[in-house]
Amino acid sequence: MLRTAIGAALVLIFAFTTLTDANLCKLQRKKLKKCQLENRRSCIKFVRKVKKFCEKTDQPKNWLPVQSEDEDFINVDLENNKSLWIKTNSELGSGDNIYVYFRNPEMILSTGGIEIRFHQALEYRLRLCHRRWNVFPTTPPTTKDKVWKITLDKTESIGTPPPDYVRVRVHSIRIIVHCNGVKVLDMYVTDDTCADGSPTDRRLLSGWYYYWSKSQTIIQFNFMDTASDYYWVES
Repeated sequence: MLRTAIGAALVLIFAFTTLTDANLCKLQRKKLKKCQLENRRSCIKFVRKVKKFCEKTDQPKNWLPVQSEDEDFINVDLENNKSLWIKTNSELGSGDNIYVYFRNPEMILSTGGIEIRFHQALEYRLRLCHRRWNVFPTTPPTTKDKVWKITLDKTESIGTPPPDYVRVRVHSIRIIVHCNGVKVLDMYVTDDTCADGSPTDRRLLSGWYYYWSKSQTIIQFNFMDTASDYYWVES
């Protein structure tokens, strides 16, 4: 009898531990989908509960320390939906910064990138696009520990260039940023968004597409990066 009880307890423990991470998150999301299909009012609270739980399980496990050295290049094909994840532990007003540059192996200069500063509010600017700092369209979570997910999307075709005319824009360029599971930025890089809304910044327009349109297969944490502690790249 005792052995049977112990065996049953071990089975329950094993079953519970196998459902405490991604499996349980998937199960909760299935229940949420069913709840939404049935259009139940209780789904509103359930959405928050599932989102909060799955934020922990959706994060990568094999974090790598950020070196922030100019010569430290990291291979990652951002253009094929391979997101870059960054973990920070900086407070607002600390003056810390995230400096991530995109690079092409055939070019000396960077081919874009994103900078985030922990000012009085969290602000961002795109390298070789913005001159000014911008407040995120959606306010990032206020928790000190943050996990950033940066995705570059160039899959949307906007035309076919004539022969030998490399200046024609063939694909749209879109950058998406999540912070602790919340989408805080979803922006197309264009003439208008790179102008910062100011006529004095129009001189940037002649250069941004030349760099951002290049194949971006390398990332680099600039030496001025004081916020990025760990990173992970989807394989």
